[in-house]
Amino acid sequence: LVSLSSTNNTEGSSSSTSSSRSSMESVASERYDLITGTPPYFRVDFTSSNQSSNNTKKSKVETNSSSNGKSGNNNNKEDEVITSAVIQQGGMPTSMQSAPARCEFRGGIEAYCLAASAMLSPFHGKFVVCENWLNDDRVWKGAEEAGLVIECVWPVMG
Repeated sequence: LVSLSSTNNTEGSSSSTSSSRSSMESVASERYDLITGTPPYFRVDFTSSNQSSNNTKKSKVETNSSSNGKSGNNNNKEDEVITSAVIQQGGMPTSMQSAPARCEFRGGIEAYCLAASAMLSPFHGKFVVCENWLNDDRVWKGAEEAGLVIECVWPVMG
């Protein structure tokens, strides 16, 4: 377990919401004292093909530098098609429902840190996250890039 806190010194957003806002917009506009998360533990290497140039390239998931979390490459994403996904830390889950919970198809610890940082209460917000020890260096880097400070780490075995 990792406990992180916000280094953001800005005031929280207004708590007034209009009836026309969706539930997610309402949730995203608030600031929270506690956010918890359990990002997927296993990084995925994607092979993609650019439809317009028929080039195939291999790219690792770069959730902390990409807007869509699929590739660290900044080429035109609309022309890119993922042709394969290989999990380097274990096997591919057989259940479509559990695969995104275990593997970084939608982003990893870096994306979780960025999302939590944007929604934490200034000065006293806490983000508590569980992460695979193999990704320890990514937790530190993701927290720093998101403006979070790691206050405590609790190694859990079992």
